Amino acid sequence: MDPACAQLVHATRRRWRYRLHSATPLDWSRFDAALSARLSPSHWTWRRNPDCRSVILQLHPGAPWGAEEANSRGWQAVLAALESAGATPPTPAVVRVRVRTLRHPPHSPPPWLLVPWNWASLGLALGLLGLAALLAVAGALGLVLPLVPGVPFLVLAFLLAELAFRLRRPFVSSGGAVA
Repeated sequence: MDPACAQLVHATRRRWRYRLHSATPLDWSRFDAALSARLSPSHWTWRRNPDCRSVILQLHPGAPWGAEEANSRGWQAVLAALESAGATPPTPAVVRVRVRTLRHPPHSPPPWLLVPWNWASLGLALGLLGLAALLAVAGALGLVLPLVPGVPFLVLAFLLAELAFRLRRPFVSSGGAVA
């Protein structure tokens, strides 16, 4: 029997609730008879609910199995009972995938036109990073020395470094890198 016909919905140490799925209607009397043939009534109690299409198995406290083995026995009994009750696996759900084509981006200028902008961006970014380094040193000294403001210099150094990185981003990305 296909395990897709039964789904464990809730479990405790001695109680398991399964939701039953079948493409065809189940014969609940045959299902109950198959459960009673597979599970000993002295160790198990079960309750079936045809309206909710579920079954609850409960293991009695005096059963000789542990929780793991009882879980396996109950699962096998439910699958065998579903097979004898005429359950058929439900059809798999159809997944619809929408595909759309993306328009090509507008043509970018030829790479040789971007070279001067790349060099200008590099020079400006290096200048900003040098200034940020000086401000970071001044800010660090300002944190150590009394009466010198260090935090504003550190914040300004951070902002200048971020600006330098943003200036270089269009030229160092994977698709737009030019010499």
